[in-house]
Amino acid sequence: MTKFSTELANAVKGIKSLGLSPQIVGGVIERNSEQFITLAKQNIQDDTGNLSRSVGFINKNAKYKFSAVRLIGARVYGGYRGYHAYIYEHGTKERKTKAGASKGKMPASNYMLRAFDAYSSTFIAKTERDIVKIIEQNARKAGMNTTK
Repeated sequence: MTKFSTELANAVKGIKSLGLSPQIVGGVIERNSEQFITLAKQNIQDDTGNLSRSVGFINKNAKYKFSAVRLIGARVYGGYRGYHAYIYEHGTKERKTKAGASKGKMPASNYMLRAFDAYSSTFIAKTERDIVKIIEQNARKAGMNTTK
């Protein structure tokens, strides 16, 4: 588990203890993830545009409306053609045909990893700020004093 995923897991546990609904948290995550998607798309150099157009929220449907989870990646449904996303992200080793002829190798582009590295600290800060705002608004509605 990476440092970020450990921090995120701890943050989610903390959010659950505050009683915030998954829909509210999911909405905050979704709003703050848009910049990440933009960065990932900017890191892709594809001739057809199929891969860059496919990057977005995966399975963004009614099932996820009631969850705080938002999956981001290359989509392969509904007209999207991001089938080669894994190969483009991670590259390939040297490949050969059955006859032994070289097919070359593809270097890793790390388009998602670079976007993640560039935006993760900003994402965490924005998400924390937005969650605190929501908590303060709920506290004010409940008649609590939120001034410091």
